[in-house]
Amino acid sequence: MFTAPRKILIVDDSPVYRRFVQQTLEGLQGHRIVGQASDGVTALQAIATLRPDVITLDVEMPGMSGLEVLKQIKQISPQTEVIMLSSLTLQSASLTIQAIESGAFDFVLKPQGTDLESNRRKLHKELSERFQVISQNVTRNSGGGQPQPSSSRPAWSPTPTPTRVAASPPGNVPRRAMGSPQIIVIGISTGGPQALRSVVSQLPSDFSVPIAVVQHMPPLFTRSLAEELDRISPLQVFEGTAGDILRAGQIAIAPGGFQMRLQRSANGIVLRVNDDPPERSCRPSVNVLFRSAAEQFGGRAVGVVMTGMGDDGTEGSRAMREQGAHILAQDARSCVVYGMPCAVAEAGLVDEVVGLNDVASKLTALSRRPVLAGRS
Repeated sequence: MFTAPRKILIVDDSPVYRRFVQQTLEGLQGHRIVGQASDGVTALQAIATLRPDVITLDVEMPGMSGLEVLKQIKQISPQTEVIMLSSLTLQSASLTIQAIESGAFDFVLKPQGTDLESNRRKLHKELSERFQVISQNVTRNSGGGQPQPSSSRPAWSPTPTPTRVAASPPGNVPRRAMGSPQIIVIGISTGGPQALRSVVSQLPSDFSVPIAVVQHMPPLFTRSLAEELDRISPLQVFEGTAGDILRAGQIAIAPGGFQMRLQRSANGIVLRVNDDPPERSCRPSVNVLFRSAAEQFGGRAVGVVMTGMGDDGTEGSRAMREQGAHILAQDARSCVVYGMPCAVAEAGLVDEVVGLNDVASKLTALSRRPVLAGRS
């Protein structure tokens, strides 16, 4: 079946950067650039005439900011996907987090440095990966196909009742210890800010289990995310730093650009944060966090793998499950990108598949009752 090329509109106040993005995307299979805009007003006019499928939108622009433009785009053309292009500054990080929560598909950092060819390759890789996911989403929605490992679904889709996955545990899995979990670890990537906002806002104020989160984001962005989540959650949300103590009623977000591990102590859970190398290109890495939960808490832990591209979290979930921990995966229907949860499910490591709207209630239930010994 013939599929028309997807139309791209580039919005940036810098003519140099507009040209750089255009040169980066020229020749991208299945896509064509239909226009450029230097400000928000021009962009909104171009949308009405060009009807783009995807927009690359600068976060910081004079006049209307990228966030303001995005909100208007979602009103006049809600089906148009928007990828924010952000600088590595605290102001850009804060605006980008708000943009994602307002409906942007994802964001990409503007490459730093003076090597133009290296910057072009990096930007091409980041954007093409996201365009591919968007295209797969459109193809599946129009053709009724099954979800693919990197396909996306709107985060606001209705979610089914949680279901148990019949999975064969790898090797000999220890019987779970009685008692509620002592730690909950969450791994998440693309679509994460919206999903985390949904989860942490629904947790009760007396939630008794500490939570540690790896969200794939660069430095500064994780700080802005933690601040935003702290404003809407009854629990305290903070960006973890080396030596912090994580206790009940708190949620620690791994800092961008660092690895975060957990260590039990008499005073609580100590966060071990360092600049160890990336694992599978991820720093922070879900696998690193999950493995530390397995080592420190054994079967008294719950792992949650949520929306995101790739397979980070699969090996960490394997380590947790081998110790008898309970693994949840977000369902395809409510994922923005069904990549990480799909990889864990296909590896046979998932105890339950849960829709986004049910994650908080499921975690609350697990925190309030003993975890049954054995596997069903």
